Amino acid sequence: MRFSCASIFTDHMVLQRRRPVAVFGKGPEGETVEAEFIGHTASAPVRHGEWLLFLPAMDERGAHTLRVRCAGEELAFSDVVLGEVFLAGGQSNMELILENAESGAREIPASLDPDLRYFHVLKTAKPPLPRAAEGTVPLLCVPSPEYLEEPEPWVTSSPETAGQFSAVGYHVGKRLRAALGVPVGLIGCNWGGTSASCWVSRETLAQTPGLRVYLDDYDRAVQGQTTDQYQKAKADYADALAAYAERMARVTVSKEDMVAYREATKDIVYPWPPPMGPDSERRPHGLYETMLSRVFPYTLAGALWYQGEEDSGTHPELYETLLTALMRQWRRDFREEDLFFGVVQLPGFAGEDAAGEAWGKVRLAQAAVCGRDAHAALAVVLDAGERDNVHPIDKETVGNRLADQILCHLYGAEMDVRLYAPKRIAREGNALVLRFDTALHSRGESDDFQLRGPDGAWARAEAKIEGSAVRLTAPGLDAPCAARYALTNWVEGRVYQANGIPLPPFAVEAE
Repeated sequence: MRFSCASIFTDHMVLQRRRPVAVFGKGPEGETVEAEFIGHTASAPVRHGEWLLFLPAMDERGAHTLRVRCAGEELAFSDVVLGEVFLAGGQSNMELILENAESGAREIPASLDPDLRYFHVLKTAKPPLPRAAEGTVPLLCVPSPEYLEEPEPWVTSSPETAGQFSAVGYHVGKRLRAALGVPVGLIGCNWGGTSASCWVSRETLAQTPGLRVYLDDYDRAVQGQTTDQYQKAKADYADALAAYAERMARVTVSKEDMVAYREATKDIVYPWPPPMGPDSERRPHGLYETMLSRVFPYTLAGALWYQGEEDSGTHPELYETLLTALMRQWRRDFREEDLFFGVVQLPGFAGEDAAGEAWGKVRLAQAAVCGRDAHAALAVVLDAGERDNVHPIDKETVGNRLADQILCHLYGAEMDVRLYAPKRIAREGNALVLRFDTALHSRGESDDFQLRGPDGAWARAEAKIEGSAVRLTAPGLDAPCAARYALTNWVEGRVYQANGIPLPPFAVEAE
């Protein structure tokens, strides 16, 4: 087998500072691989055609060359820097590029920053070929050489490149760069319309209580489908995508005015969903095998996660279990038990059921997972959604809120990013009074509060905010039993904490 490094190792890459740095790839059995960087060396044998070594933790500044040698061959990667590395994972709202964001027209011309860098993981759902002989356990999950299409290299941020960065990732990176003063590397590993179940292993889905349903759903979706039928469905879908692209190409409105551009394209509907099959991006555990496996165990500072929209339409009641399993799996695969996760909580979206509760269930699940994990933080972005657009274009607010959570919880920055829930709840006559440990204010009338009566039905509540207290009443409801906030699909998020962050969703019972 030919000696190679994993495709994520290219010129201009960012290696994680202050932690042992994983370098890995493939090579001829029995040979030894040695890496050298800034005077530091490390070596490892090739086992089952794969190798993994760790360079020591480093914190030197400037650009350097990483050299990797095996059996008389040398690979040299130039302009390599040490900094903070984050993987930007999830579905379409993480995938949405800066060029298509509201801030793009302003940010792209001013995006020149040689120390903000981006790597696009090759977007493919094609299953990998076998990686090792039967009966052996591969050291890594690196696709076979025959499977590796030409990868894109790391790029530095500039007006020529930044438009293709994840918009959320770009704004996170820009804010971290300004606060930390070190290079920041972003690894885009995401795909629109995908469930979190696509980004974990089959074993995780099969062995985690409750999650086998994702495998069962797939089996039902493809049951009885022949290869010819699947290939025809894929061809028809490709034709639909081509027709969509042709219509979009005829749009003459410039993206410099993104609001006008979205208005001009609102009736051009993206064909959805694609057919389900063995190389579908929506196949459970598929993108874990075809995309994420190209990245781990690359050394990271953390992962950015913006996802949940797809799972709100399938099994929202399982999302807490699924997200917990994903975080556990990634920490194991990236060999960092304390790998930090910055999670974006879903904003509002009406879809076909503004009063539905599926998105609210996912929001609560995201909050519950982050709330009990010392190495995770939640970015509340209720005010950054759009009622009739599942891809809201305000990604600057999202990126900045996520970056602030990371700066505080991962880097110890002295900033108030606390999220508050009701501290006390009491019934006063026909009202429920919620008291918080922060002052609150509303930017306009809020329709996001609800009360539940003895009959179990929820009703819109009128909210009166006085300092740190919220008094809730509902016409015709004399004995409210519980209160909740921002748990329908569409919410506006108009109530803010004293620190300027939207009040997070919650549900509480009366004392």
